[in-house]
Amino acid sequence: MGRHPLLVEGGSTILLTTQYLEEADRLAHRVGIIDAGRLIAEGTPDELKDRVGSSSLVLTPATPEDQATTASIIERVTGHAPATVDQGTHLQAPLSEASVATEVLVALRDAGLSPRTVSVDRPSMDSVFMALTGQPTKHDDAASPDAAAPSAPSPASSSSRPADSQEQS
Repeated sequence: MGRHPLLVEGGSTILLTTQYLEEADRLAHRVGIIDAGRLIAEGTPDELKDRVGSSSLVLTPATPEDQATTASIIERVTGHAPATVDQGTHLQAPLSEASVATEVLVALRDAGLSPRTVSVDRPSMDSVFMALTGQPTKHDDAASPDAAAPSAPSPASSSSRPADSQEQS
């Protein structure tokens, strides 16, 4: 699925709403992030990714028991509490610079912790959403084995954490 060149060239605007932010990244010229019914960020996918940091640290603790200590070290070194992603197996935090990952690894080594995996990546749109809202995207929640069954929305909110995107010419 690609952009719709005939519509865009003709001056049409397409409004795409999705909770799958990789789809928004691929299809939209401009993206709006909505949290609790309010627009909290807007821009091109690259602008939003740059806003949350130049890179993202994704780390898997060696054991589930290491997760809390690992998370606190990541927060102390980076200044950002890591989000738990991929059904709770990975910790992810934005980095102001990719080189900060080295400082995290040194701090973990000093604490006697050896992570199972480590990567430094350009932020994904899911990372952007988590950094801006403090919440995983809805499809991440649905994939979680401990995700609660859907319930009726409260009168004050029609959905818990929508993510909308816009494609404009």
